[in-house]
Amino acid sequence: MDNVQHEKIHWACCWKPMAGKALWVVGLLSFLGGLLALWMGGAFLDVTVMTWYWTALVSGVLAASKSKGGHGGCGSGCGGGSCNSGMCK
Repeated sequence: MDNVQHEKIHWACCWKPMAGKALWVVGLLSFLGGLLALWMGGAFLDVTVMTWYWTALVSGVLAASKSKGGHGGCGSGCGGGSCNSGMCK
């Protein structure tokens, strides 16, 4: 298998789902920041409630798009879909 195809498989198997998980964490923390801002009277860390909530919303939408269909070619190229086995090390 050539290196270009390996890089595409590696992106689909490993980095795309990991980016989705990181965006879920960012979205959750942003939502909690919005709740704290609401509880504190409108701002938390000098960021308004609406900014926290919009950040949570955008992060959640991006996370949903990144994690959808994340194991495109993993069965054959990445040792069964794992980042730590097979060719995608």
